[in-house]
Amino acid sequence: MGATNGVDIYVRHRNAFKTKEEFLHWYNELRPHRALKFDILETPQQAFLRKMRKN
Repeated sequence: MGATNGVDIYVRHRNAFKTKEEFLHWYNELRPHRALKFDILETPQQAFLRKMRKN
């Protein structure tokens, strides 16, 4: 399976959300991302905060 971008994910899941903002909240703040620390189900927001603390 190839890489999936945010647009593909939005197209697949758009009916589950009332607004684009609800989707973005789920995508960035609630959904674990496999490219991050998937063993702890890290979200993009958590990764951003973790990386900001290092700098």
